[in-house]
Amino acid sequence: MSNLPADAPSFFPLTKCQVDFDRQKEMVTLLPSFYAFGCEYTSRGLLIGRDDAFKLIAAIEKALSVQG
Repeated sequence: MSNLPADAPSFFPLTKCQVDFDRQKEMVTLLPSFYAFGCEYTSRGLLIGRDDAFKLIAAIEKALSVQG
């Protein structure tokens, strides 16, 4: 059971995302921050492989190119 108000959004706006690349392990670390309930929060870091990072970039580019 969630403690969030019933009218709370299911996602929150991303405010920034720090990115680091470990060349030895070919892993990308993402440290996202988001805005919720009047405050900015930093989330857990996400660790993804290099190939998955390229897929994420491609998905973002595709989303940005869609015209409504």
